[in-house]
Amino acid sequence: MKNSIVAKQYASAIYQASTATGKVDAILHQMEQLAELLHSYPEVLLFWQHPQIKPLSKMQGVQEVLEQPFMPETASFLMMILEKGRSDILEEVLEQFKHLQLEEQGIIVVKVSTANPLTEEEEQRLIEKLRKEYNKEIQLETHVLPELLGGIRIQVEDTVFDSTIRRRLDKMREVLLPQFR
Repeated sequence: MKNSIVAKQYASAIYQASTATGKVDAILHQMEQLAELLHSYPEVLLFWQHPQIKPLSKMQGVQEVLEQPFMPETASFLMMILEKGRSDILEEVLEQFKHLQLEEQGIIVVKVSTANPLTEEEEQRLIEKLRKEYNKEIQLETHVLPELLGGIRIQVEDTVFDSTIRRRLDKMREVLLPQFR
């Protein structure tokens, strides 16, 4: 949780800088390329996150692998997170950056978790209800988690609505277990 708060702050900073210069898409593209590189090559990720390698060396190394230099805005942002020892939150920052971009376009991302996949009709009904409730366009991010057993968990920004069977069972356990001790 602490990392996601920090990631939001960093994402907000780089997003504001990129909108001020009109380079949102270009900066997003460079950050996506770096995230993909780190995700695809574990040895590059180890290099990126190694605490004894200097930030400048890390920047030069990944730019060499990507075969293109970072724009000044991207480079200074990445140097900042490296110097602050926050290289591990790049993916979270990237996700938050994308959310800010969508928010600017009047779209909110809603994370929906269910035990079984939603049908197309269920998704459309949910989108319509959420659209009316929030007065914005909705982009669903669905996750199937069998451990939920049934029901639905909806996350809109920092608010979670959890009506899953797993949550109900956990609540029952919290209430009943102290009585048997």
